[in-house]
Amino acid sequence: MKCLSLFKKNYDYKAVFFDVKDQTMFKKINTLYFLVFISILNSCTIGEKTEKTISAEPNIRISLCPNLAPSVLFPEVSLQNYTYTRGRAMFSPVGIRLGGKTSGAENKGSQISRKGTHLHLNIDNRRHYLSNSNNFEYPVENGIYKFFAFISRSYYESIKNPDAIIAKKIEIRNGQLVKSKDLENVDIIYNAPRGIYKNEDSEKIVLDFLIVNTEVSEGGNTVRVTIDGKKVATLDKWQACYIEGAEAGEHTVLLELLNEGGQLIAAQVSDTFTVIKD
Repeated sequence: MKCLSLFKKNYDYKAVFFDVKDQTMFKKINTLYFLVFISILNSCTIGEKTEKTISAEPNIRISLCPNLAPSVLFPEVSLQNYTYTRGRAMFSPVGIRLGGKTSGAENKGSQISRKGTHLHLNIDNRRHYLSNSNNFEYPVENGIYKFFAFISRSYYESIKNPDAIIAKKIEIRNGQLVKSKDLENVDIIYNAPRGIYKNEDSEKIVLDFLIVNTEVSEGGNTVRVTIDGKKVATLDKWQACYIEGAEAGEHTVLLELLNEGGQLIAAQVSDTFTVIKD
């Protein structure tokens, strides 16, 4: 306690000298010091509580997106076959057409991708690439990576069907895929938000992520959402959310996959988005 140490420093009983023959005066002085001590201690405690209350109430709010219509749940969609050769990636999505606008997109009230329904490629949860083609140039330097690929609707909500998610540990040499192995550990994949959101597009910003080799549930694993250094939500549903109340400027989103004890079970993932209001 900083205030307590200051009190001790400024009001050290050992530094006080008086005639102890007068016991009444002794009691009064002790009582006075005790009351001053309690007053200072209470003022410090009140200040601490006020600061915590302010930091726990950011302007930004999180709410779950409405449940999707059955026609856009895509439970039969899969994305299991892919190749990478001569610096080009090729995927074989089944049960969905890339490039088209997802049904109901105009009623979502959030930003819509010009690419329509698209593939989202992610290397080490840092490098992101979107494509509405299943065959495209995608230069990757030599190295070993965590590689994720999934399908996202035109309003940036990913298809949360495990068969439509690729999660691999890969090795690239001279533009060729030389090793590919399923990731065995649990992980969380960052999808959105990223990039720039202007005016009405910034009113409801989609927050979306994917998880592999685990689930989230009430009383089980959860995802903690921190925006601009302030915890804004703990999610126990694998469902996209809306971010509302973001002011103009750059914002940082941090996602953490936690077990039932609140401990990290995968590497944190983070990205930024920018709000512009004319």
